[in-house]
Amino acid sequence: MAERRADPTPRRGARRAAPKELLDQILDELLQRQSELSQTINYELNELLTPEKQKHHLSDLDEPGSEGGDEELNYKLVEIESAELAQVEWAIERLREGTYGTCEECERAIDPDRLKALVFATTCIDCKRAIERAEPQDEILGWGVDPGKL
Repeated sequence: MAERRADPTPRRGARRAAPKELLDQILDELLQRQSELSQTINYELNELLTPEKQKHHLSDLDEPGSEGGDEELNYKLVEIESAELAQVEWAIERLREGTYGTCEECERAIDPDRLKALVFATTCIDCKRAIERAEPQDEILGWGVDPGKL
């Protein structure tokens, strides 16, 4: 027979784990987002790398206000989308391993409401706040942020 705790109140810092139905829903959302991001990234890269676009880009590099700035912006967008795709794929891997919803810092359950709001969250809100307090301001604003620590 299993030993019972004398005090039925939850431990300090204990959080409820995400229910299986929520995890199934999140997996579906992640797989859909993975597909969308992969298609978008492939399309945008193909557009940027077509020989016609490359010739046009090279001839406009020295012209201020040319489409070269647009292409740079498109490369940045692909970079951002690729970072999001990496986060989505990491979350899918964690779901399949059974570690999704566990904070990578303190190993406690991440609140299901946080997971609903940010499906690829890897830290609980308390650890995330502690990380943000310890980071320089430029990282909080998004420059140099490690996508795995969201």
